[in-house]
Amino acid sequence: MVGKLMPEFFPKIFGAQQNLPLDSDAVREAFAELAGAIGDGRSGEDVADGFIKIAVENMANAIKKISVQRGYDVTRYALNCFGGAGGQHACLVADALGMTKVLIHPFSSLLSAYGMGLADIRATRQQAIEEAFGDSALASIERVGGRLADEARREVVEQGVAADAVETFIRAHIRYAGTDTALVVPALSVSCAGANVTPAPPSLAAMKSAFEAAHKARFGFIGETKELVVEAVSVEAIGGGAKFKEPVLATMCVPLPSVARQTQFYSHGHWHEAAVFTRDQLSPGHAVAGPAVIIEPHQTIVVEDGWRAAITAKNHLVLERVVPLKRQSAVGTAADPVMLEVFNNLFMSIAEQMGVSLQNTAYSVNIKERLDFSCAVFDADATLVANAPRNHHPREQEQDRAGRRLRHQRAVQRRHASSGYHGVHTRVRRGRPRAPVLGRLARAPRRCRRHFPGLNVAQRDNHRRRRRLHRQFQAGGSRPVPRAGAL
Repeated sequence: MVGKLMPEFFPKIFGAQQNLPLDSDAVREAFAELAGAIGDGRSGEDVADGFIKIAVENMANAIKKISVQRGYDVTRYALNCFGGAGGQHACLVADALGMTKVLIHPFSSLLSAYGMGLADIRATRQQAIEEAFGDSALASIERVGGRLADEARREVVEQGVAADAVETFIRAHIRYAGTDTALVVPALSVSCAGANVTPAPPSLAAMKSAFEAAHKARFGFIGETKELVVEAVSVEAIGGGAKFKEPVLATMCVPLPSVARQTQFYSHGHWHEAAVFTRDQLSPGHAVAGPAVIIEPHQTIVVEDGWRAAITAKNHLVLERVVPLKRQSAVGTAADPVMLEVFNNLFMSIAEQMGVSLQNTAYSVNIKERLDFSCAVFDADATLVANAPRNHHPREQEQDRAGRRLRHQRAVQRRHASSGYHGVHTRVRRGRPRAPVLGRLARAPRRCRRHFPGLNVAQRDNHRRRRRLHRQFQAGGSRPVPRAGAL
């Protein structure tokens, strides 16, 4: 519909006999009918582009879940693209994440099968030790790690891997005393030339430094006065992977070949004239400026406007943004269902990331294990924008997704009135400062029908306010307010 897939370059696998090409006319008719049903004047191309925009934001949010929430700044990395349809959206997903480079392997559309063929054989072992960080724990890591390493190494060797090709990694699971979030740090690695190899003793200073760096990246702070505990020792034996090295080809500064054809594709609300190249036309050293389309044997790669595709010496395709992305300053005041869904996903992503941070750093068992909490985003008037109730329980997360729409805002507000929403709204309506509203959420027992001990968000405050809230809770028949920060 948007011109990024061309029927003449797509396999003819449709129809009863599986010998028909893509039916572009049927697609256009269906989207024209859908645009007419929407009835706001947008074209079929606008509808299709809107679906792509929503899908791109969903893919970007999924990447944030495994990167940003673990303390990684994705803008400092390159996006690794794989999957048959990945090349069509790689530039758009990178823009949504603020990334400027995309790596596309020649077998990216078949990367799972390619990776299975090259993968190592692995065996893992783990044992709890629960010892204070120190010389005693160091001796336990060495003793337990050596025994587990022999077991894991033996398992890999029994699968036909030569003993001198097995490498063993011993890691320590370290946490702060009083918490239950352990971080895995390397203790030592052993490249063995035979069985029963005694590893060199690990270093306390190196493990502590690695733990603090990991804790700082994930949680944003280091507890310099807290004691460390070695919770467990884990061992991984690796070997038997295919020995394969990609050849390095000579790069040439030669002009681009003639285009296979010219085409148009629809992106960001308008049509773009684009050159089409087949992958076999390009060699290391060639660079294709967007807008362009590159046809590979197993996928189509779209080079968006402002991006450039270059072939490296290893025959990889690297997409790089060469024109700085112009951020849209405002989306207008008209009701746009596409942007409504996009911003709904963005706000929900913020609320979910708040939940991950709370769960990771909390001491309470109710929060860490029972996930007995909710995270929400409010505007300056304390109007609910996005809510992620118990947003990290897999079963409840799927149930909640159906209701995550901004058009249900009033219904969500009514549902949360019993758990303190009106208490938040009343504080703002009475002229209290608006800036710190997210840090000053408080229950209003006289206006609530249900009781939840504690506060959603607590911060340091003066004793006078704490005593006043204490009296309010007593008047409502509830438990006393916990000390600020006691979540």
